[in-house]
Amino acid sequence: MLTKMKKKNQDNVIQEVNKRARESAPIIPPPPQ
Repeated sequence: MLTKMKKKNQDNVIQEVNKRARESAPIIPPPPQ
């Protein structure tokens, strides 16, 4: 259950990074775990 929440949270982070990347903000995505 905890790992599932972490995965979901990580997906949200990735979506946020992609959204900001589309806004042309220089952001380094978190390394895959």
